[in-house]
Amino acid sequence: MSFSIFVALIAAEAATSPINLICTGTALKDERVGTTLDFIGGNAKTERVGTQDTVSFAIKPDSTGTARLPDRLQSPYKEANQDGSFTLTKVTQSENEISGQIRLHANYKPKFRLNRLSGVVTINGVLGAFSGTCERYDPATVQRKF
Repeated sequence: MSFSIFVALIAAEAATSPINLICTGTALKDERVGTTLDFIGGNAKTERVGTQDTVSFAIKPDSTGTARLPDRLQSPYKEANQDGSFTLTKVTQSENEISGQIRLHANYKPKFRLNRLSGVVTINGVLGAFSGTCERYDPATVQRKF
């Protein structure tokens, strides 16, 4: 097999294999602060509280895919796939960026943006946000932490 055919086969496989990412970072969610009287009187306040968490993506070359989100970023009215993942919609892929929406249910689709150069991910929605960094992995050969 010549070198050029080998390179073409590798490029064809890369063009048909999904991008699998595991992203670690901070999940932020609005939480109410105050007493019961504050809520009754209409003086309730919210503040964004952050925790360390993980998000994963599986994005196919045809711009379809799924994402897994931490519970604190999910809607109580979520419509997850059977495996617990959420469908990606309006995905656009360029040389430097992948962006789109994560469909949690018909009326709630937080936006995501993945920087292909730095690995930085941001997810922004009404119910919360996530920012972190992503690493590519192969689910078939990934080395488990434990």
